[in-house]
Amino acid sequence: MLEIGILTFWQVSGVVAAASLGTAVAVLLLLSRSLPRPPDFDAPGPVTDTITLPARDFGEMQRQLDGLRRATEGAPVLIWCQRKDGTIHWANSAYRDMLATAGLTRPAPDGGLPSLFGPLAPGQAPAEGTSRRMSVDQHGDPRKWWFDWQVQQLDGGEVLNYAAHANPVVRAEEAFRNFVQTLTLTFAHLPTGLAVFDRKRQLGLFNPALSDLTRIEPEWLSARPTLYAFLDRLRDKRMMPEPKDYKNWRQRMSELEQAAADGTYEETWPLPGGQTVGLIPKARWPS
Repeated sequence: MLEIGILTFWQVSGVVAAASLGTAVAVLLLLSRSLPRPPDFDAPGPVTDTITLPARDFGEMQRQLDGLRRATEGAPVLIWCQRKDGTIHWANSAYRDMLATAGLTRPAPDGGLPSLFGPLAPGQAPAEGTSRRMSVDQHGDPRKWWFDWQVQQLDGGEVLNYAAHANPVVRAEEAFRNFVQTLTLTFAHLPTGLAVFDRKRQLGLFNPALSDLTRIEPEWLSARPTLYAFLDRLRDKRMMPEPKDYKNWRQRMSELEQAAADGTYEETWPLPGGQTVGLIPKARWPS
């Protein structure tokens, strides 16, 4: 058996706290389900008692604490903890390194670590279970660092924060927007109607000729309808042959989507007004 020492117990809102042994041992003891309570624990004022436990248990607790410390310090994401009043009293290595990158080397007015995301108005922090994208300015560099920020509420009003690097995602989204803008400009003057659907079968891009030829309002197209909603709209506008059996028609439209995968499918629709619509679907997404 190993006698650890004398502990001073007190109770705050029903939570057991202990001091005089040092942070490492105290935290481990507080996390232990077998923490003994003195018989007069509920008495007012501090109470002292001696705790003994097997040396192997104490060593195992130290190993667990060391493992947790290494995991948080070496984590590739930013982790920091805030008190109820917003004071950042602990952060891992990734957070502290980012403070240096952002030129935030002075302590905050409250004595804690500086906040990477600056002072926030009420409601700006993400709710638990959600994510919020935030940016950090680099000291002496116009480029920004982007993060996806999440929070976890702890006991006593403290908040544990996680921020994962989002630069690759932001760059990919920006490249996609530029690509769509380029396509829009390229196909804007084509006399052929163009409709591009994404992997979720939602309309992602269309040109003015599509609206002119189908008589479908640009506002409706801008709402990004699904492929099947678009086909239903064509039917409502009498821009496709009226099906005799609606159930079979929907099945046929599903088969049309599958047949487009090889890039050779074409279909011609004669319309009641004497017009003819040529349909050439192309599939570029995985099944």
